[in-house]
Amino acid sequence: MHPVDPRRRRLLAAGALALLLPGCSGAPGRRGGPLSSPPGDVLERWRATARLAARTTGGGNRSGSGGGGWSGTLDWRQEHDDFRLRLSGPFGQGALEVAGRPGEVELTTARGERRSARTPEALFLQELGWHLPASSLRHWITARARPGVPVEEWALDEEGRLASLAQQGWLVDYAYRGDSRKDSRTRSRRHGLPDRITLRGEDAVVRIAIRDWHID
Repeated sequence: MHPVDPRRRRLLAAGALALLLPGCSGAPGRRGGPLSSPPGDVLERWRATARLAARTTGGGNRSGSGGGGWSGTLDWRQEHDDFRLRLSGPFGQGALEVAGRPGEVELTTARGERRSARTPEALFLQELGWHLPASSLRHWITARARPGVPVEEWALDEEGRLASLAQQGWLVDYAYRGDSRKDSRTRSRRHGLPDRITLRGEDAVVRIAIRDWHID
């Protein structure tokens, strides 16, 4: 097996860790519809499987590795404050696993290399040299604002679901399947979970297409 070159390892890490953070292009927040504020409740136990495409520009990356793109599959399990995220490349290549609990986050590569930090943000900074609000994605991926953090902008769709969110300097856009009454995945619809998420930041764009949600 050929060793993974540092630039590809950084890009794979960006794909996995970028999932621990959000971003996206949103419309100005509007305070209409059924909610007077964006959803801020917390889903404690869930699992999401998805397709992922990530692109980095390298503009804010102190490693100076430049931009690049990557795509693969995602399996994310969240149970209260503990999570386990597995990211696999095409044909199972370049698998990464990120697991965390309060005060400890660890990244494991397909070669068994391990790196750890106290927070997702610290792991990002350690691996990529980026300052990113990684802890917020647990909430953003479920179409919720992170509790206790100011919301800069937000918008609802016609059915009262979160359409876009700006928080901590990041923008997140959401897309949903059709009318929830006609959708067979009633539990995920009932919780207002998205099917597509576009994340945009100064140095990264991440697109997530959810295959399935499991809500406990």
